[in-house]
Amino acid sequence: MLSALAKIWRNKIFAVFIILILISSPTTLYKQSDKDKTIVATSIGVEMIEDEYQVSILAVIPKGENDINSNLELFDAKGKSISQALDKITLDIGRNIGLAHCDCIIFHEDLMQDNLTQILDYFIRTANLSTNPTLIATPDSTKDLLNAVKTSNNLLDLSLKNIIMSQEERSLLSNVTIDRFYRAYYSPNSTFAIPIINVEKSSSNEGEGGGSGSSDNSSGGGSQSGSSQSATGGSQQQSKITNKGEIAIIRDGKFLSHLSDDEKFIYTLLSKTGEYQKFVLEDINDEHFIDSTVVFQEADKVVVAIPKFEDGKPVMEYNIWLSLMIDEVVSSENHSFASTNGTINYLTDNVKEKINAMIDEKLQNTISLMQTKHYDILNVYEKFNAFKYRKFQDYINSLEDNEYMSDMSFRINLRLNYVI
Repeated sequence: MLSALAKIWRNKIFAVFIILILISSPTTLYKQSDKDKTIVATSIGVEMIEDEYQVSILAVIPKGENDINSNLELFDAKGKSISQALDKITLDIGRNIGLAHCDCIIFHEDLMQDNLTQILDYFIRTANLSTNPTLIATPDSTKDLLNAVKTSNNLLDLSLKNIIMSQEERSLLSNVTIDRFYRAYYSPNSTFAIPIINVEKSSSNEGEGGGSGSSDNSSGGGSQSGSSQSATGGSQQQSKITNKGEIAIIRDGKFLSHLSDDEKFIYTLLSKTGEYQKFVLEDINDEHFIDSTVVFQEADKVVVAIPKFEDGKPVMEYNIWLSLMIDEVVSSENHSFASTNGTINYLTDNVKEKINAMIDEKLQNTISLMQTKHYDILNVYEKFNAFKYRKFQDYINSLEDNEYMSDMSFRINLRLNYVI
């Protein structure tokens, strides 16, 4: 046994290995843990207050708690730039800010009046941000929105992130991230859609003699907020995340307009990714319904977009195969939907006429707005460029202002089917 150990010790490689272990062991054993030096930011809010950026971060601070929500803290600071505000937060809390797990960047609507690339410049340059965060706008305070997220007892990627993902399934929104924003910004149509999330504040009475429920602390230029609730004399104010389905249109990096209800309806109908769309038809009178409001929901949809030219002008034709099912019936005749025959096709000629008339009306309103404001939400440019490149480029070159949407025509060929 001793001879075997002596043989191993005479091995130069083994001896060097042992020496390296002895040299590095003290450093490894007494080195400060990364969790003591870094906080993990899950979201960032940016807004402008008195000519300064106010940056708020919702971060996870490892504390060894079983409930991860108890490890969430909110910090904010002001600065002439975003990086300066983040540096102030770092100085205030004595920890570095890790952005590797940042899922959302929220900015105030006012910042969209200027070019958004100025706001996003820091995030695309920093090596600290390794993810592709979702972009969200709000007309309210970004700090209040993050506070509402904190007190919703969920991490950002389990609340706001899910809200946006759900909205993407029900609208024209698709992959509203930094990467997608810059792809749209440098594309010929330079149009991008951003979801808008609101914050509602409500007061509730908790009884007499209530004290202050706020646990806000501040140090220097930054502050740590432990709750979005404040109470005086038993009245408690709570922040609540509200999604009204509002969508802002950005062109050339700047705010252009909010989508109207008609636009959202048509864009969702023409979107291949939009699902769960509802068709509300009022005053239905036929062999099945009397003075009823009938709500049909999309069960399945196939959309085929065909770019073509007619009489030298571009026409975007959409062939849509749409399967519907009844979602709700509101009838003055106490119509019992549960008692109806499950084998009946309720898509009567009257219902089909109303659906087509509703789509035609909304389409005309949408085309009018789209041509007036010159934005291309449907990526018409890319479709024509892919399938009618030479003809489309000749058409654009013939225009004085290159606004190809001005004379663009749209046609919807709808084929309805009822799901029993």
